[in-house]
Amino acid sequence: MIPIPEQLRDSETPFLLIDEQRMRESLSAVRSHLPPETRLFYSVKTNYELPVLKSLEREGIGAEISSGFELALARKAGFPPDRIILDGPGWREAELEAAITAGIRLFNLDSLSMASLLSSVSARLGKASPVGVRVRTASYPRFGLLPALGKKFGISVRESVEFARAIPRMKGLEFQGLSTHTGTALARPGPLVRSIRSLFRVSDTLRKRGFPVSSLNFGGGLPAPGTRTHTSLDLLRIQLGMSPRPVRPDAPDLSRFCREVAGAVRRELDTRRPYGGETAFEPGRSLVSGAGILVTRVRAVKEKWIVIDGGVNLLPESPFFLGRNFRLPGKEGEKPAGRYHISGPSLNTVDVLGLGIPLPRPETGDILVVENAGAYSISRSNQFTRLRPPVYFLGADGALVTGRAAESIDDFMNTWPE
Repeated sequence: MIPIPEQLRDSETPFLLIDEQRMRESLSAVRSHLPPETRLFYSVKTNYELPVLKSLEREGIGAEISSGFELALARKAGFPPDRIILDGPGWREAELEAAITAGIRLFNLDSLSMASLLSSVSARLGKASPVGVRVRTASYPRFGLLPALGKKFGISVRESVEFARAIPRMKGLEFQGLSTHTGTALARPGPLVRSIRSLFRVSDTLRKRGFPVSSLNFGGGLPAPGTRTHTSLDLLRIQLGMSPRPVRPDAPDLSRFCREVAGAVRRELDTRRPYGGETAFEPGRSLVSGAGILVTRVRAVKEKWIVIDGGVNLLPESPFFLGRNFRLPGKEGEKPAGRYHISGPSLNTVDVLGLGIPLPRPETGDILVVENAGAYSISRSNQFTRLRPPVYFLGADGALVTGRAAESIDDFMNTWPE
């Protein structure tokens, strides 16, 4: 639980607070179990606040970017080009030109269309661009809409050999490895372990056919303790006037999850010694989710509804997808008075952060804290009926700084040319 610093107790709400020490602890839990040849590339889109990026750069990990905008942020934060990799299904020519000129470590290709564009830009610049190929090794969950949508990314295992054969025929491209992505904030390691095994098997096939696979990137999917994907049973419980299953702050266990995943990587490497290549993961949510809180104030209470001054404009992920914990800091220790629905302030039917949440009796003016708000919050925020709030960064040394100033009406008005 991240306490609100004394300096911010009377601050205007809403605001986001990022705790650097929490972030470091999560990074330590991830990296301490992985083999020494395994590298980490932080997913910049998860939270691209400059103090966050600078802190992670000082820890020596890399950056995974998906756009020219994120490339500029990563470079401003101090990430050297050889610690930056680019992922994504569609890039503009200017973005590729900037990344090629900077000399980034790797371009992970998602389609032959992007390979062709990268080849054209690389040849024009007289550069050789190192590339990886994104392979669809697994989907999690296996059923429902999300796996179907996930098929828009990457190529199938069956097509991987033909894709790899096409790369050397394109000017300016150098084939280096493979990447994949299993899911986000997985509850258990099994799906990721299966993806790891599958990517190694694809690598074996390509190596036997003469392709120099020197890099295997297993993507994201490491869990964010304190969050949980809601199931159909949870939604049924809410419809019946019950609470969804409680979200345990320490579950899933990040260290245990990483030990199991690292064990899978080691077993695959041990059967292929010497492997002669590096392995990599792209953690995002697992590093920053639990390091952030959204501090809001209760603006209205109506029957079972609590209206606060921050909603899906700041936390766009639907409560039907992701469950979090909520607390009223001024009423710690009090027993729940009922099950409440927590709404944002906008005239938007889906502006809901929580459903059926047991809380002490709320009153107008109470501070309400939303836990696990460090990931996909300010980086995905918008200006729907409200301006973006400030972001504060609590350093590991205890120093509190303003990471991002609150937007003003003048800031927004200046986005239109006269």
